[in-house]
Amino acid sequence: MTKVPEMRPVRFLPTNRQEKRMKIYNSVKNKTVQVRNRLTRINDMEPLSLLSILVIFLLDIFILVNLFTGLNNHASQLVKPHEYIPYICRDIIIDENWVKERKISRISSLVLREHRYYYYRERDQKEKHEICKIIIEQIELLKKDKNLIALCRKRDELSKRYNSYDDYQKRISDKAKTILSERDNVERDINRLDSVNEFWEIIERQSLLSEQLKNDLRRFNFLHPIKRLFYELLFLVPILLVVLFWNNRCLKREKWLQAFVSSHLLVVTIIPLFYNICHAAFDIIPKNIIKEFIHFLESIHLIAIWHYALIVVAVIITFFLIYIIQKKVFTKSRMLRQRLLRKQCMSCGRKIEHDGDFCPFCGKETKIVCKHCNKITPKGFDYCIQCGEVMDKTIVQ
Repeated sequence: MTKVPEMRPVRFLPTNRQEKRMKIYNSVKNKTVQVRNRLTRINDMEPLSLLSILVIFLLDIFILVNLFTGLNNHASQLVKPHEYIPYICRDIIIDENWVKERKISRISSLVLREHRYYYYRERDQKEKHEICKIIIEQIELLKKDKNLIALCRKRDELSKRYNSYDDYQKRISDKAKTILSERDNVERDINRLDSVNEFWEIIERQSLLSEQLKNDLRRFNFLHPIKRLFYELLFLVPILLVVLFWNNRCLKREKWLQAFVSSHLLVVTIIPLFYNICHAAFDIIPKNIIKEFIHFLESIHLIAIWHYALIVVAVIITFFLIYIIQKKVFTKSRMLRQRLLRKQCMSCGRKIEHDGDFCPFCGKETKIVCKHCNKITPKGFDYCIQCGEVMDKTIVQ
C-alpha cells in the first residue's frame, strides 16, 4: 500500500524587500528596547528603586525648565518684528489711524502715558527700521517737552470735565460749551508748538513710504522664525553634543550610573530641540507658504483645489493611522499573546475554564505537538514547555 506523504505547512520564503523591512523593523525595535532600558535601569542586574526614579524625574524637570528659560533668554537677543517696526509706527504709517480729528487726542495720550507709568521701564535699544526710527526719536523729544506736557494735562482735565455731562447737557449747558471752547483753544496752542509741527511734518513725509514699510514688515515676519530657530540651535546643539559625547564615553567604559544619568539628559535636551523645530516649521509653513499658496489659488479662481487637497491629505492620514494601529499596535502576535495570558481560546477568544485539548465554543485545538520533542504543549507559546525549543510560528498561529 502506497504511503501517503505527510502534509506540512507551506512556508513562503520572504523576498529581499521583506527581508530588508524585517531587518529595519528589528533594528528599530532593538534600539527602542535599549533606550528604554537605559532610562529605567542602571544595568541589567540593577533595576531602579522608586526613590531613585523620583530623584531622576526631578532632575529631568529642573533641567528641562532651565533649558526652556535659557532658550527664551538667548532668543530674546534677536530683534522681534514688534521691536523692529513698533506698533506705534504701524499705527501711524501702515494703519493710518492718526487722522486729523484724532491727532491731538493721540499725541496727548502718548505724552501723558509716559508720565503716568510709575514702574521702571528700560529704554528699548533694539534696532529699528529707518522709517520708524525717525518717528520714535521725535516721539521721545515730545515726551520731554514741558510746554507740551502742561498743555496735554490741561486738555485731559478739560476733557474729563466735559465728559462728565450727558448728551443732553452738552447741547444746552453753557458751562459745557465753555469747557469745550477752552479745550479747543488748548488744542490750538498744542498745534502751535514747534516740536508738534515738526512731528506732523515727519508723519506726512514718512507716510509716503507706507508701501515700503509694509513690504519690509512682511519680509521680516517671514525671516524671523528662521533666524529664531538658528539662535535656538546655537544654544541647544553644543549642549546636545556634550551630553552625547559623555553618554557614548560612559557606555564604552561601562560606567553604568553615569550612562544612566547622561541618557536622561540626552532625552531632556532633545525635547526642546524637537519642540522648537516644530514651532519654527509651523510659523514658516502654515502662516506664510500656505497663505501665499491660497492667495495664488484665489487669484486664478481655483480655491477649490485647496479644499480638495485637504480632503486627500485627511484620507491619507486616516489610512496611515489605521495601518499603524492594525499592523504595529494591535498586531496578530500581540493579540494572541493577550489571549494566552487571559486563558482564552487562540481562535475565538472566549475564556476556557478547563484544561482540555479543544475549545468547547469553536472546536479548535488548544494544544499542539512540538516538532522537536513530539510532546503536547499549549498552543500560542513562543517556546515549548517540555523542551524549551522555539515553536514554529506557522503552526502556533
